[in-house]
Amino acid sequence: MSYVGPAGIGQYSLKKGSAGILARLDIYFRQASPREMRVDFENFGEQVVGPAVKDIHEEEKEKYKDNEIFMIFGRDHYFIGPPRIIKSLFLTRVFPGEVPTDISSLVKEVDEHAETGERVIFQHYQFLHATEGKIRYLSFRKIEDYNPSKLSLYGLIKIADRKMTYYPNSNPNKPIDFTSALYK
Repeated sequence: MSYVGPAGIGQYSLKKGSAGILARLDIYFRQASPREMRVDFENFGEQVVGPAVKDIHEEEKEKYKDNEIFMIFGRDHYFIGPPRIIKSLFLTRVFPGEVPTDISSLVKEVDEHAETGERVIFQHYQFLHATEGKIRYLSFRKIEDYNPSKLSLYGLIKIADRKMTYYPNSNPNKPIDFTSALYK
């Protein structure tokens, strides 16, 4: 998550009260182009070369239905190298108040805005909560894995002299200037 989430809820918690943010991360990807498959083969060798197409029995073809095919060693092979990331997308829901024990309504809200498709892959949720500038964090894939007692310290926000500073893990030796995100 960018600095905007922690900066926003951190300063809100200092000025108005506790706040949190739930974010859902999705990755959009595409298959490699023929040129990219050749470059991957040049760089990574046979580890990107799947089985020869004609060696796959009919009942196994479902396993390779999403793989591109490329000509190598004089035969068509399935490409098993990496897909290309087009973009990553955070869907967020910010809320005032204390750490919720049940976040099912927040998850439902961000999930309703998510796109689906075979080229969109859900990664995980990120939950941040701030009280008096202290930011806590939890990452999870399933709603059942959300446990407020497992929130770990993410950092600390301080505002002084019209300057906002973030201290990752509350480490005073590693300040980061967040003034550009300061709401005046």
